[in-house]
Amino acid sequence: MIIEDIATEIVLPNIRGILAHELRTRGLSQHRIAKILNITQPLVHKLLAKPVEHYVGNLEKYSIDREIILHQCRILADLAVSENFARFVITSHGFTSYISAIIACKEFEKLREECVKGLLKDPYIEVYKTALSKIVSMPGLAKILPEVGSNLVYAPEPPNSEADIIGLTGRIVKTLTGIVVTGEPFYGGSRHLARLLLIITLHNPSKKVGFNLKYDHSLVSRLDHKTYHIVHTGPHIDLNGFWKTMEEVAAKKPDVIVDKGGTGLEPVTYVFTKDFYQLESILELLL
Repeated sequence: MIIEDIATEIVLPNIRGILAHELRTRGLSQHRIAKILNITQPLVHKLLAKPVEHYVGNLEKYSIDREIILHQCRILADLAVSENFARFVITSHGFTSYISAIIACKEFEKLREECVKGLLKDPYIEVYKTALSKIVSMPGLAKILPEVGSNLVYAPEPPNSEADIIGLTGRIVKTLTGIVVTGEPFYGGSRHLARLLLIITLHNPSKKVGFNLKYDHSLVSRLDHKTYHIVHTGPHIDLNGFWKTMEEVAAKKPDVIVDKGGTGLEPVTYVFTKDFYQLESILELLL
């Protein structure tokens, strides 16, 4: 079958090469890397002999975003080091299938639906998919999405890193024909919003869900300030300033952060809730 051929001949060799380098930077021996990747130690040595850019470049040839490649491989490496074998297997399976589908569907568009189907499923990701489907089908949602698009993140258990947080590798975007969801849900799928939820949960473990909306004071005014703790932040000089501010704000245990953005950052409103039901209730109020 075309997907298996693509996975075996193109995707896996390059993902293994990137992962070998990622695990090596974490101080793992070639023997330990071989055991994690289920390959021989001589093959690990061979993979490390070529620079990581070699493997990234091989996948970039197929129009796969390098940031997604590198970020997801870092997440896989984190899962491997944490010895969460089940999550490592499921996440690597999903990522490999996702990349293989992109490559296959560039030439065979009619395969797209079949390409993304898989047998291994994570119950938390299935919960995420159900919630995502309900949220994106809410009437009028497009009116409150930011221009850069939104993401939905979910930490089913108290997260220790971004690898414990489910998010889309793409975004929820508005188009002329309606809302479109791009990418697939994976652990570590989101970068920006997952990192922000991680910071929030360090001070408020009850928060499990994060969503970003457009920057609009009239929207926030619809929320009961006695019920929801709303914090205003920004503008920021740069991205480092943004994260420093968020770490300070997280200690205040906000439900909503209304951020003015800054250099390279679009103004955005962030919402954090204890579950998907609370998020849906807030969105209903805003809509």
